[in-house]
Amino acid sequence: MNKHSRNLTLIAGAIALVTMSVAADAERVRGGSGSYSTGEGRTGTYHWERSRSRGSLSSDQSITTSAGKTYSRSKDRSYDPETRAWDKTVTGYGGNTRTRSATYDDDTGRVHVTGTGPKGRSGSVDITRGR
Repeated sequence: MNKHSRNLTLIAGAIALVTMSVAADAERVRGGSGSYSTGEGRTGTYHWERSRSRGSLSSDQSITTSAGKTYSRSKDRSYDPETRAWDKTVTGYGGNTRTRSATYDDDTGRVHVTGTGPKGRSGSVDITRGR
């Protein structure tokens, strides 16, 4: 292999690595929409969308009835591998929001979970994993 071919091979390899890295961090979005009808004669439309990127996932869903009433729900999740912490927030059709967070401690093997419910009540728990 001559020097020119070796340089082209190295450049092609570097481009491939950069492309793979960018693709791994790129946001991926999926979704759909349509209409529905029930056996009772109710009709309406729906829409959903999900977005995913490294360390996070979110989704939104909505239904609109033939009477024009819209019901929405959303969910957001994230994870940080450096701190080993995750968060989750869910907002339901009635607008009620629930949150959960957790962290993992390598030294103790303990998972600390906190959460808040739709009525503002909160709590926490520590879970120790067996080794």
